[in-house]
Amino acid sequence: RNQSLIGLMIGSSLAIFTRPDALITVLGLIVYFSFFARAARVLALPRAAAIALVVIGLYAALRHTLGSMGWETLFYRGFINDNFDFTAASVTITWEQYWRALSWGLSKIAMNPRLIVLALLSMAALLCYRIHQQREWLWFLLMGWGTFAVRFALFPNWGDERYHYFSYLIIIMASLEL
Repeated sequence: RNQSLIGLMIGSSLAIFTRPDALITVLGLIVYFSFFARAARVLALPRAAAIALVVIGLYAALRHTLGSMGWETLFYRGFINDNFDFTAASVTITWEQYWRALSWGLSKIAMNPRLIVLALLSMAALLCYRIHQQREWLWFLLMGWGTFAVRFALFPNWGDERYHYFSYLIIIMASLEL
């Protein structure tokens, strides 16, 4: 709101420290502010690239410093074998295993009442968009759904919605603005 690069960096860093997978949303916001925000709020591409490199570096440093599992190991442990000892063996995920997990997640997502309410709110917001023509909020809403989709495609766990709170907040805010 205040066009503060330091504020953006601090907020992005705190989000990534809190949940490293917030990197998806942070990168989505950088893309949004680089291409779709109002002219007065557009982030210049060199600055956007620098910020993206810093937050990706922060994410890599966190993973390396804390010795966290990589995506494949988390996916394997979450969807294939929850008793898997990642310290003793390596992981290989097949397309069949991925599609099975994604299909399971999609079957659960279709019955989720929160997501149904968010979809209805978004549709109502899109109807209002035709009247008011607030382009930047339309892109912001689409960015929220896009980060949700990317996060879900990477880890289609629907048993724990905390993975999607960042996207939910963006979707709610953009819908209400529209």
